[in-house]
Amino acid sequence: MTNWLFFGLCTLVDLAISVLFPGNFLMNDLVFLPSVGFCSLVLVIREEMLFDRCLTAFLYGLLVDLFVTDTFLLHASVYLLIALLLQLWSRHMGDSMLESIILCIATIFVKDLLVFLYMRVSGASEMQFAAWIVNYEFLSIIGNGVLVFAVVMLVRIKIKEIKSRMHIFLQSADVEEMLQQFQQSLPPLQPDARAAAFFHVPPLSDQQALRFLRLCQAHQIGILGINPGTHDPSCMRIVEQHVHSGERLSLQEETMLFGSVRPGGTLACTATLCVMGSVEGVVDLFHADDVLYAGALKEARIRIGDSAFARISCPAPCKVSAEGQRLICRRIQDSTASAPRCD
Repeated sequence: MTNWLFFGLCTLVDLAISVLFPGNFLMNDLVFLPSVGFCSLVLVIREEMLFDRCLTAFLYGLLVDLFVTDTFLLHASVYLLIALLLQLWSRHMGDSMLESIILCIATIFVKDLLVFLYMRVSGASEMQFAAWIVNYEFLSIIGNGVLVFAVVMLVRIKIKEIKSRMHIFLQSADVEEMLQQFQQSLPPLQPDARAAAFFHVPPLSDQQALRFLRLCQAHQIGILGINPGTHDPSCMRIVEQHVHSGERLSLQEETMLFGSVRPGGTLACTATLCVMGSVEGVVDLFHADDVLYAGALKEARIRIGDSAFARISCPAPCKVSAEGQRLICRRIQDSTASAPRCD
């Protein structure tokens, strides 16, 4: 829902700018069409799985067709095709600001080109390709290039805000003792009246859950989410499986994965992660102090905390950690530190 509100806000910006640059979508005249909404779509869905990416792109394009351009299924089809292309491009691009800007400009060009080809083939526009480049696309790339920077910044702020939420882990063999300790620790946890957190708690009975909710209400702590599972920092979970292309595995505790992350697979974890096999896909660790241990890295896309995705390769067992906004990869056998090798 948050993403769709973000898409809607960016689309309203497009409509507001279009008032200053009136024109039509048939490309018969010199016109500048802003693509703020489209860029927000590209930057958000690039991190999603293939099916979710394609579905979101198709639905957003359909809304553009119905309420903005009055063209049936044109933008829905174009956005769906671009979502498929993102599956290929995302393997060769990181998440830095420069790469995100380049990705947006490239996809704007592809989008406009596909729309232009459709208009030419269908006879809806008589503009020649050379005239389209000089009179339309050049102006669109320049104009949208200025807007893309703002969109990239908004997306990065949005991700940072989500990742900076407070997480509270409550664990104790005695649930009543845990609730009592939680009540005693609430004042220092809640310095202002609008504090909110994700809670990781052991299984609770109905009465215990009601008491927990009343404690949060009494101390004005908002509940962003509850993970009703056991989390023992001294005990590492064991998972025996591979993460294949198109799959996404989400973990809520320190985990040792006896398997590999294949190209196109995504593994997200809210704690330190140890992958006994190789990582060739995406690994996203939630907190800045989380660490990734891996048997090998092959063009792996890794993000820890609020850092940008970095593409890292290492043929030997290694450790990846975050130092500020920079990821550091160290080979375990010789403790040699190196910056990520981005291809």
